[in-house]
Amino acid sequence: MTDKPSLAIMINALICILFTTYIMLVKPFKFRQMNNLQIFNEICVLMTNYHMLLFTDFIQDAEIKFKVGWSLIALSLFMILGNVFVMLRS
Repeated sequence: MTDKPSLAIMINALICILFTTYIMLVKPFKFRQMNNLQIFNEICVLMTNYHMLLFTDFIQDAEIKFKVGWSLIALSLFMILGNVFVMLRS
């Protein structure tokens, strides 16, 4: 799998989609807020997977990879702040 990073990233994204669907349908947590937070986290992880695809040889332009890197940092910060907000609110 190490010689095909795009395939590994796509499989990881598929697993993330399936897990998000599971959470939406089954609602495994006791509190609705926790289910919603987990869905938020899984969507952020899925978006991170899509960013990772752009770091492979799929994109050759270093400037685009640089901008995607900043976008990934912003996404990570958004995820962290979202989780901190929920923790402080509860």
